[in-house]
Amino acid sequence: MSDAYTKSQHSCAARARRVTASGAPAVVDADAVERFILRVGRPVPQVLVFGAEVGAWCREFDRLGASAFGADLCPEVLELARVRYPAGNFRVADARALPFADGSFDGVWAGRMLSRMPRAEAHRALRELHRVMRMGALLGAELLVGAGESVQPTADGPRLETRWAVDEFARLCDALDMQLIDEAVLPAGAVRLLFRREY
Repeated sequence: MSDAYTKSQHSCAARARRVTASGAPAVVDADAVERFILRVGRPVPQVLVFGAEVGAWCREFDRLGASAFGADLCPEVLELARVRYPAGNFRVADARALPFADGSFDGVWAGRMLSRMPRAEAHRALRELHRVMRMGALLGAELLVGAGESVQPTADGPRLETRWAVDEFARLCDALDMQLIDEAVLPAGAVRLLFRREY
């Protein structure tokens, strides 16, 4: 694991500690979760969930009829997710080498995970996400739009930011037979993309 990525994981854990300790409710986009579940089009879809506030996202997926499985590389993030959502199903997992069988999930909600790892590592992660997705499954990813990688100082420590051009990321997914089917602009220079695994 690269040094910048390791440091970025530590800042994610520090942020999770701070937010959990504050008692502030996690903010998730329930409408986006509902649209994702509807587009999967299966009863009780199995969804692998990554990203900041993984516990809150899993709770929302479960509440809206999916069966969510939360994953993170950092055990502390998942311990704090269990505080927020004790009924959740969580597992330490590296997106670049997932401990799941081929075709295990109807959808993957990646959050901003792919903008928090080096570009070369994100390529590996995409191949793994594709592997664990069933044919027809969806991938939802939030990307920071732009170019390059940098380590940004935050109140919680340094955080790696990888910025993507939408067409560049779409080409990577297309090479894995994942077709872009929806795009939504988010605040702060981000975009949410939705892909469907064709084969």
